[in-house]
Amino acid sequence: MMIGRLVLGLLAGGRTNFFTELFRLGTLPVFVAVRWITPRFVPDQHIPVLSLPLLLALRILLLPALYPGE
Repeated sequence: MMIGRLVLGLLAGGRTNFFTELFRLGTLPVFVAVRWITPRFVPDQHIPVLSLPLLLALRILLLPALYPGE
């Protein structure tokens, strides 16, 4: 969804419509969580860039908890 938001933002040229708002609302909780755990000196425009690797790392770390028998 984060990559879709980036692509749609580039294609829409900064204009807002139903789909850009849908992607914004879908990614907002992740961006807020990442903003909360990152230090204040990190600029807000870097939060989307940090969100994707942190979300992927979290997924990799949680996989053993989801499938304990394998």
